[in-house]
Amino acid sequence: MIWTPVPPYLAPIAKAPLTLISSAFIHTAYTPPNPPAKESETATYGKKDTDSKYRRKKGLTSAQTVFWIYSACEAATVIASEFPSETSSTVLSWLVRPGYSPSSVRVTTPWLIGWACLCIGPSIRRLAIRELGRFFTWELSIKKDQHLVTTGPYSIVRHPAYFGNLFMLVGSFLSHIGPGSWYREAGWFDTLGGKVVAAVWFLNILWVPGTMLVRLHTEDAILRQHYPEEWEAWAKRTPYKIIPYIF
Repeated sequence: MIWTPVPPYLAPIAKAPLTLISSAFIHTAYTPPNPPAKESETATYGKKDTDSKYRRKKGLTSAQTVFWIYSACEAATVIASEFPSETSSTVLSWLVRPGYSPSSVRVTTPWLIGWACLCIGPSIRRLAIRELGRFFTWELSIKKDQHLVTTGPYSIVRHPAYFGNLFMLVGSFLSHIGPGSWYREAGWFDTLGGKVVAAVWFLNILWVPGTMLVRLHTEDAILRQHYPEEWEAWAKRTPYKIIPYIF
């Protein structure tokens, strides 16, 4: 199937700022709004999760870095293609493999859908984090004066931040590996190493939802233990865990 570009007013130079905007959304989604939970607040849920906070912090920082580097490469390719010069030629020789056209790095329908997901997902996640306020932490924890939050996005699904994560996973695949993306159109996907990276990316899309399912089950168990009556009432009002009217 051949994907045609979206209307000309969005292509091709518009892709440069758009891709940087999506990385800014991702950056905010992966930036902890509060200090890490105290050991006394996480000890109840096992040493394993307490230790994993360091691995999660490192992984989130790496994800932010990868998104920014990718966006910089895509934006630079578009700008260099649109404004030819000796410097542009040098930049394109670094970013585009021989035999591939930099003008193919453009706004396409699947890329635009992916870009929208990369903006919507972090927005949902930040909305959920904002609703939790100072109670939000990356680690499994219950603060001393914490109460069960059931308002805002938590009145629609019990784990709205994970709903936002799903948007980001789909968006990153479509906009970074799909038609019109720098990775595909610049020829990197056609190398053996490029296919390995794409396969890892796809496996990540399959793996992350699995880990989310395990974690949300644990979170529900913890909340049910601490707020039994409130949690039961909330679960009846809000039966869906992640996706409204589906799951």
